[in-house]
Amino acid sequence: MRRVCVWVYEDCVASAAHAPIDVLLSANAVWAFLNREKGKVKPLFEWRVESPDGMPVRTASGYTIEVDGAIDGSTPADAVILPAIFLRDVESLAATLGRLKPLAPLLRAQHERGAILAANCTAAFLLAEAGLLDGRTATVHWALAKYFRQRHPEVDVRPDEMLTDEDRIICGAGCAYLSMSLRLVERFAGEGLAKATAESLLIDANRAPLTASNATSLQDYMPAQADPLVTRAQQWMQARLRMPFQLDGLARDLGVSKRTINRRFNDALGKTPIAYLQTLRIETGKRFLETTKMSVESVAALVGYGDANFFSRVFKRRTGLSPREYHYKFRRRHAA
Repeated sequence: MRRVCVWVYEDCVASAAHAPIDVLLSANAVWAFLNREKGKVKPLFEWRVESPDGMPVRTASGYTIEVDGAIDGSTPADAVILPAIFLRDVESLAATLGRLKPLAPLLRAQHERGAILAANCTAAFLLAEAGLLDGRTATVHWALAKYFRQRHPEVDVRPDEMLTDEDRIICGAGCAYLSMSLRLVERFAGEGLAKATAESLLIDANRAPLTASNATSLQDYMPAQADPLVTRAQQWMQARLRMPFQLDGLARDLGVSKRTINRRFNDALGKTPIAYLQTLRIETGKRFLETTKMSVESVAALVGYGDANFFSRVFKRRTGLSPREYHYKFRRRHAA
């Protein structure tokens, strides 16, 4: 039986703490059902909820989580789950990270003993503070990517990815804690059980993440990162997606210099306008491939790629699938 510890702390996101347990519970139920002819079978997973001092924790929403005891770095675990820290602003996040600094050596000890560490979104900062992400990949909500890079330049931050999984460290961006939990099931019990568990919970584990490219309105809800000029530029790009892009034209229409556009994009999103546009085009292309029967050539043209072969190369580099493979995989699922 695999032992999973969920470490909770003040200001964590309640759903990010509870949802993984529900996934593990469902995995146990699916496992028992699939093996019902063998009689009573042992569960695959057991779990324990722990807090730094062994006391109940008040989450960001005001909900109180009862715990099974204090976090004990000396007790081996097969996996440790870290729920997201609710983001009000980067200053409060930094303060919370300071309070949770004593967790760093405990996380390192668990990882050294072979545990998988699974961090939801802002909890990836805890791993980075412990030095566990140096030279490794991680993902966080896109609006925090620039701050993450500033605080931990040695980490390869990939905000366009929903999950990263490297060297027994899994990170899930935003509300990807369900997919993150299913990845744990897959790692311990195989892809088949993970898929069966996802189906039992009606979770689309392979759905593309919500990124800056397809959620521009989220800018309005991130005061530390928002920039009205960048939002206008995003809307400008969306309206002219199929047209050839020229930074000169964007700057002229917005009444600013190219240097200003580049600087403001980098400050708000941690990427250049051209890098953002490429992400926007690929994400929009994915939606067309999922929901229509258009040819790859037609989709490429609609999202601004005059050369369908070039579109296919960029698409595969970003998604791991060719446009046709992506269409066949996700078009069937969407139709179902």
